[in-house]
Amino acid sequence: MNFTSLYFALILLPGVLFAQEWELKKESDHIRVYTRQVDSTAFNEYRAELIARTTPEKALRLICDGDRLWEWNHKTSASETLHRYNDSTLVIWMHNDLPWPFRDRENLSLIQVRTPKTDEYLVTIEPADNAFRKPDEEVIRTTRFKGHWNIEKLKDGKVKIVQQLYGDPNGMIPGWLLNSILTTVPFHSFENLKVILEN
Repeated sequence: MNFTSLYFALILLPGVLFAQEWELKKESDHIRVYTRQVDSTAFNEYRAELIARTTPEKALRLICDGDRLWEWNHKTSASETLHRYNDSTLVIWMHNDLPWPFRDRENLSLIQVRTPKTDEYLVTIEPADNAFRKPDEEVIRTTRFKGHWNIEKLKDGKVKIVQQLYGDPNGMIPGWLLNSILTTVPFHSFENLKVILEN
């Protein structure tokens, strides 16, 4: 499977302060994907936007359902909700397959849901405690990432979904190689997400 799925789960590193302007890389009628350089690392950041005919609540449930992430997250082979602290805080595990010679990646994400205003949700993502799942010796666990989703109700029964992600995959993956396919992950993932949300 393509290793591009890895970047879908990886997010803004703590301490990264300086970034360039966003550049539109790929778009369709309902999806836009931007990337930008971050001065203190070789890996770029991306921002993906989707307009879907759904409700904010349905989008939130799907995005936070760790047991179903593999269904729409591009090239993610397995995922699971490991723990729920409460209705707004949970821990999700994801496994992403990479082709030879790269080792597969996995991550544990702490998901926290906030409601900045009516009909809007902010979902933050950061590394969770490694104790929630024993590391697989055959894969590399990513531990430096941070980011968020934003879900906002629009007019006419539509919702805007934004994902901003950045991180370090750990191990021997060249920055130029990962950056070259950076738009593939969110674009195909959002295509899948749109289909599920609108059915």
